[in-house]
Order: sequence, then C-alpha cells, then structure tokens
Amino acid sequence: MAIISIKNIATIDLTSIAEERSISHRGRNALHPDVYAKYLDKGYHKVPKSQEEATIAGTKVWNGPNASFPIITSENTADGVIIHATIMPTRYLVGQAMRDLVNENTYSNEQIQEMSPNMANVSLILPVKHKGQYFILGQLKGKALGEGQIHAAITAGNVAAEYLSKPNPLVTALRAECTEELGLELDTLSPGSFTCMIDESETGQVNFAAVSKIHKLETVLHSYDSATRTTLTQDANPEVMGLARLPIEGLVLIPAESSAGRLKNVTCYKPTSDGLQIMIEDRHVRPYTQAVAGYLTNTSDREAFMRKVLSNVA
Repeated sequence: MAIISIKNIATIDLTSIAEERSISHRGRNALHPDVYAKYLDKGYHKVPKSQEEATIAGTKVWNGPNASFPIITSENTADGVIIHATIMPTRYLVGQAMRDLVNENTYSNEQIQEMSPNMANVSLILPVKHKGQYFILGQLKGKALGEGQIHAAITAGNVAAEYLSKPNPLVTALRAECTEELGLELDTLSPGSFTCMIDESETGQVNFAAVSKIHKLETVLHSYDSATRTTLTQDANPEVMGLARLPIEGLVLIPAESSAGRLKNVTCYKPTSDGLQIMIEDRHVRPYTQAVAGYLTNTSDREAFMRKVLSNVA
C-alpha cells in the first residue's frame, strides 16, 4: 500500500546529519526497537558493509549506507507546503528488517506507519506531450521488487549516503538516477521540483516525487534508446525493462485479484539491440502507481500538478 500523505509541496528544507542512524540513537532520531531487534535477529549487522568487504568475504551481498528520514514535518504556506526534514546515513538492510516485520502479518497499518524507518527514496514523474495530449512516461520495473509492473515514475531510487554531503542531496540523487537509467541530464531539477510525498511504510520507505518540465516524447525515447543499447550487452536484466505511456487524464486502474491493480492497452517501449519496440500490453501496477492514479483522478490535485509542471523552467 502507498498513499500520498503530503501534497502540493512548495520546497524541501533538508538538514543532513553525518552520523549514522543506529540503535544508539534516542529520541526523534531513534529507530523503532522492533525494527532494530529484527535487524539483529536476522544477522544483518554482520553482513559486509561495502562491495570491497563482500568481495573479500566471497559474497555478492553487502549492507551499504543509504539514508533515512528520522524527522519529517510540514508547514502550510500561501505558496504550498514547506517540508522540514532531517536525513541521516542508514544501512540498507534496516529497510529490509522493516519488510521482514511486515511479512509477519502481525502489525496494523497504524503500527507499520509508526515503525517505518522512512528510508529515503526519490522519484521523477515525467510529463510528455504527444499528438496534443499530455502523458506520464513511467517505467516497467526490471530486476527488483515488482518486476514487470508499471511504476508511474520514469526513474526512482534510494538516496545513497554519499549524497548527504552535497548542497541538495535529494536533487543530486535524482539527477544521478536520471543519467544512469535514462541518459537524461535534468539540470532544471531543484528542491522546488518536488510535488508530493508518498508514504510506502510497508516497504519501510518514503518517496519524494519530483516533476520535470514537459518533454517531447520522441526526445525522451531517443535518450532512453541510446542509454540502453550499451547496457543491453552488459546486463540481461536491467532495473528498467521498458517505458510505459500513461494518460494524465483518464488514468483509471482496472481492479485485479491481486493487491495491485492493472492497466489495459498500455503503450510500452521496450529496448532491443535494433531500437525500441512498441507494444500494447495489459500490466499490473506498483502501489506507487495506484497512489498517483488516485491523485490525478482528483480534479483540483491534477490542476495543482499541472501548475507545478508548467512552472518548471526549460
């Protein structure tokens, strides 16, 4: 389950703390005791903490430093919501410990929200114009959670701890994702580009979603095609297996037996060695996509979203 818990964000006021968030912290920076107990019980504290340590140990798994938000507050202003947040380095497997607890099916939704370490994620909702209509160009998930499902963000990822020393850690992380996965250099992204916060407590995460200026569909597809031609020969199972074109108006999910909804007749663009292949498919969606669909179904929210899009300077 994912819900948009904060809408109409004007900007994010972020305070970075260099010290790693751990069991030694008390007060508002503390991890929930159940999460850390599971972290220890699973032996995650013994997992190599870097790729170099993992190589020496003969394993491909390591517990690298990402980031989390111990504190998130909001302030309503005439220009929108100002987010005040604290971000700290936090080991990746802290989030996995939270997911382990959720899988036990013993906690209520309220308890899950209270326990979540709020691992930091960022994403980009990219609007495109095609034949006079506005669309969101999302992604088909590759390797990782939700493989093959539609994610309404064209790119999304964790915030690595290495970015916390930068002036704008969330913007830096998002730009890096755009370059790596899409071959796009989005220099216009700023703390004012973020539009909403999506609560994904069941996976131990919160996701700040940014919007970009409107792009031409063909421009984005060309960049994606160029970026994927080299990776296709190197990685048979990339993190993004394709792109999906979703209408901003009329984005209606079809109920399905599984917890995720699905979309019918979605135009998908899949990379091949001969260029992008266009296919029309029915696809299940990520909880993030369900939240965004609900958001854009509301007329006033959709209008606020488009104002944010149109306010981005090319």
